[in-house]
Amino acid sequence: MAGAQTTKRRATATTRKVAASTHVPRPKPPRSAREAAAIARAYERVRGLCLALDGVHEKEAWSEATFRVDRGKMFLMFADNHHDDGRIAFWCRSTSDSREAWLGMAPERFFVPPYVGPSGWVGMCIDGDVPWDMAAEVITEGHRLASPQAAPQRVRTATLGAGAPKRGASAPKRGAGAPKRGAGAPKRGASAPKRGAGAPKRSASAPKRSASAPKRGKPRAR
Repeated sequence: MAGAQTTKRRATATTRKVAASTHVPRPKPPRSAREAAAIARAYERVRGLCLALDGVHEKEAWSEATFRVDRGKMFLMFADNHHDDGRIAFWCRSTSDSREAWLGMAPERFFVPPYVGPSGWVGMCIDGDVPWDMAAEVITEGHRLASPQAAPQRVRTATLGAGAPKRGASAPKRGAGAPKRGAGAPKRGASAPKRGAGAPKRSASAPKRSASAPKRGKPRAR
């Protein structure tokens, strides 16, 4: 009975969560057929550049098309007048240094997008005469930055360990280059004369005790 009530609560919570997540996309401004066709061509060009890269899939989010790397992160969002900014552009993952270079190269084409700008993302307008070779370079860098980092770490580890000797291979064994203990020293007592060897024997040149003296205890003759 308790298990059935728990399952019912989970199902009710899931239903409420799905019902509460409603999003009304903002309406697009009125456009002529020519403008709509130009935007569609720009989108298809960006989409083709993204899907040509390894492991990329498309997903709609925030009423816009986004492109993500499998087992990785989102690296590009197509921005069609996003939040009424009046731009037809895409926001792409980048680095702060690369973004500054793009802004200095073509300030009328590149910009700092909202929300993701502090993380180093860069925006590129794709209306008019678009330099698509430049756009492909920006997209390729964003894809590289969003890719999973597991493979580069394995390559880095293999590279670091390729030219390095094995642990303890170049180090001599403990005590290998040092002489054995006591090898260069003479044996104990080898070069020293034996005790008493160079000295005369005790009492050799001296007369024996009590040779000229009378024995102790005998009375002298009167």
